[in-house]
Amino acid sequence: MMSAKTVSVVFFLMLSIACREKEEIPTSTNRSSAMKVQGVVVGPATLRDGYSTTGTLRAKESAEIRSETMGRITKINFREGGFVKEGQVLIEVERDELEAQLKKVEVNLSMSREQLKRAQRLYEVEGLSRELLEQASTAALGLEADKALLEAQLAKRKILAPFSGYIGLREVSMGSYLSPSDLVTTLQDNSKIKIDFSVPEQYASRLKEGQLIFFRPNGESDFFEAKVYGKSNTIDPFTRTLQVRALADNSKGRFGVGSFAEIRLDFEDIEGAITIPAQALVPFLEGYSVFEAKAGKTVSVPVSIGLRTESEVQITRGLELGDTVITTGILGMKAGMSVEVIIDEKN
Repeated sequence: MMSAKTVSVVFFLMLSIACREKEEIPTSTNRSSAMKVQGVVVGPATLRDGYSTTGTLRAKESAEIRSETMGRITKINFREGGFVKEGQVLIEVERDELEAQLKKVEVNLSMSREQLKRAQRLYEVEGLSRELLEQASTAALGLEADKALLEAQLAKRKILAPFSGYIGLREVSMGSYLSPSDLVTTLQDNSKIKIDFSVPEQYASRLKEGQLIFFRPNGESDFFEAKVYGKSNTIDPFTRTLQVRALADNSKGRFGVGSFAEIRLDFEDIEGAITIPAQALVPFLEGYSVFEAKAGKTVSVPVSIGLRTESEVQITRGLELGDTVITTGILGMKAGMSVEVIIDEKN
């Protein structure tokens, strides 16, 4: 039989255990009601200030070779896909009729010049009126003009390469009749490559002539350098972008005209920037906000943003170093909710 003292001790112990269990029940309930979310602690970071886009590779010079005259083709002096030099004769069109006309004009011109000389001598000794002298002079000038016209027409019977480059496929055949504006072939100078691309208007003032860009043509694993050498004078009002052109060496013929390319622009890196994962940003009518975790509760904080990358956003106002920003579960989240934040160490 237990003594009164023993009974008192046992009763006290049982009472203590019961009270402890009663105190722990609300704590467990509170923890289970808090939503578990991931978050990051805001710290300083180095933000690469740049922009990525896509572009197209074009030849340094490109031309469609067309005829300015009509006639039957008598010579084709190029090989499809071959290299031609500036001024090289590509196509010759029949010339016989024009050459005969030119010879006739040259004979008449020679006779007219002799007649003009005799008229001038007679005029000097008053053996010929001024009116007849002027008629002889006009006849000679007319024949000189006819000669120049025929020479110009004959020159057009030879189609020349306007610059050095690689010829395209032939669109005409020997003996076929060539009409004005008929396409003969194409010519491209690929010694250098133009890279055409566009950037949003906020980058327009930051792109300067001579600035380096990097491009990676489709099928290549490496990026190559090019230099900006021209840009449009106006922003496209529909896309709000600026057209830019860069130039790269292609003396080895590595890059193909018309190829798609990735474009990368690198500006100065920003040291000590406050950045958060892009998925933490909440857009609303007047701007952006984020959810912070403070004392186990959510707080909605309006923020101003700066540069954006594919995964990060620069915060220029609204956050301080050491703040805890929630990155998951923000869809439908409201201020004042209880949260248990698991810090994502990768960020």
